[in-house]
Amino acid sequence: MINYLIKWIRKICKNIFFISLLICAGFPAIANDVQKAQKLLTELGFNPGPIDGAFGNKTERALINFYNSNGRVYDGNLDDNEIIDLVNFQKNSFADCSFVDDATAIRQNKYVDEILDIYDDTFSNKKYFPNYRDTRYGPFLYWMYKNSKEFTKNFKPADLDQNQKNKLIKLEKIQCSLEASGRGQRAYTLAILDLLYSLKGFNKRWIQEGNAILWDEFPYIETGNNVIDAPKLKGLEYYKKYVSTSGVMIVGGQNISDKAMLSARAMLKYQLSARPDLHYLFQENKMRISLFRKNTCTLPEFDTFCEDGGFAMSETDATMTVNSDWLCYPGNKEIGGNPLFHEWAHSMQHIIFESTNDLYFYERLPDLIDQAYRRNIAPRQMPAGEVWAIAVEGYMMDGGKRFKDSYHSREYIKKNHPEMYQMITRYFPTTPSNYCRF
Repeated sequence: MINYLIKWIRKICKNIFFISLLICAGFPAIANDVQKAQKLLTELGFNPGPIDGAFGNKTERALINFYNSNGRVYDGNLDDNEIIDLVNFQKNSFADCSFVDDATAIRQNKYVDEILDIYDDTFSNKKYFPNYRDTRYGPFLYWMYKNSKEFTKNFKPADLDQNQKNKLIKLEKIQCSLEASGRGQRAYTLAILDLLYSLKGFNKRWIQEGNAILWDEFPYIETGNNVIDAPKLKGLEYYKKYVSTSGVMIVGGQNISDKAMLSARAMLKYQLSARPDLHYLFQENKMRISLFRKNTCTLPEFDTFCEDGGFAMSETDATMTVNSDWLCYPGNKEIGGNPLFHEWAHSMQHIIFESTNDLYFYERLPDLIDQAYRRNIAPRQMPAGEVWAIAVEGYMMDGGKRFKDSYHSREYIKKNHPEMYQMITRYFPTTPSNYCRF
């Protein structure tokens, strides 16, 4: 009876503000549990929304994600049991995980060479795409951690200054968290590169423009359907506008209209609506989209990569880029391709599928590309690495031949390439698209 009463009160607290003012104040333990859980979830990298003591959809989704990441199922309750689980997980994440002090110190040059050999071997692995020179697909971030973790635990660079020591300790903390949670492969790879960048014997030209270690990270702020001032970061003062959705940040300069910002947000929100279970991973991996006009060299992160439409956020990139003038929205009826839908398909593959070792994707994609060529859905001159993104782009727009030459509608994909249709609908929404319907 008591449990039923508590659940009933929670439901009232969650949905009716006025009654909550009258009733919820009398049950501070409930609000305190929610606030504790929100604080712990935030510290553990699961986004529960604001730490306000209100049990809303985001807090519930964060708890679902927390339990899923540990191979368990959330039972729908939030009481002492859930708080204990969160506290224990936090304690155990770093328990008995310290290896820097015991690691063998080796010359900085040798440390650099060993890590770069592992990196090169990992990112040149052609296990899933041995036949396509233009394509590099595989769970590289997952492999990088798997292939390098023993070396980074057992060896450390010698003769470090304080700045270098701080970078090594950061790597240790990220690796410990990764061992405990199974998440953070991208952060681990970036921490390795950041350490290498500071060491003797590392050729800094190896780090290309746009690499995430060269730039501060924007904080994730829930904006709703509102454009806010972009946080001021050193070197990124160009960005004046900021919106967010589903764990992803979108930023733009003063020359990007609010309408373009919000239209991009609406498109992305729709594209990500089928997989809310992945939203916390987007946020955890600092996934960002930078809108521009003209070309990408108008953005502060890029000097020579001057693309007109934009490009994906690869494993170590700071951002994905999209030309807002190429998007279709009221006041800018641009008929043709959609770089946001297209590049997100690439970015999600590079960051999320790679980190989570999504073998469903990687084991099937080579056959899908072969099928696209054999059935003349994709021309042979189309790079193999583009087939997936073009199919997703056409599926999301669902606009017919005015928009795309191949994969131009959902009906076409379902009829002519049902295997690709099945793959796309695993990750993206089946609800009707309203793209450019005005």
